[in-house]
Amino acid sequence: MRGDRVEPFVATSWPSGFDPEFVEGSKGQENMPAWFYLLRLKSQNLYSGSTRSLDKRISSHLAGRACRTTKVDRAVALVYSEEFASYKEAFRREQQVKRWSHAKKESLISGDLDRLKKLAKRTKA
Repeated sequence: MRGDRVEPFVATSWPSGFDPEFVEGSKGQENMPAWFYLLRLKSQNLYSGSTRSLDKRISSHLAGRACRTTKVDRAVALVYSEEFASYKEAFRREQQVKRWSHAKKESLISGDLDRLKKLAKRTKA
C-alpha cells in the first residue's frame, strides 16, 4: 500500500493497534498478575521473558518447547522473577532489562543493588 505511513517501533510505545495486554490472553485478563523472568541457559547466557503463567512457561522452556532459543540452548534454571499487576507492566520490564549488559543482569540476579547502581551510571565521553 503505497503512501501508508508505517510508525516506527519504540520500546516505550506500541505500534498502532497493538495492545500487549492481550498478547497472552483474552479480554477480561487485563488485571491478572504477570511475571518478568530471567532464565540461565546451558551456554550461561540469560534469556528474559514475560508471562501470565510462570509455572507453565518455565516448564515449557525447560522442555525446549517454549521458543527457538531454549530449544537450541536449553534453559537450566529460573534465576530471577518479578511479579506485576498486569502483563503490560511485565512486558515493559522485559524490554527494559533486555537492553542491559550481562553484568547488570547478573547484579540484578544476585541482588547486588550497589553494583547495579554503579553499572547504571553513564560514563562521560
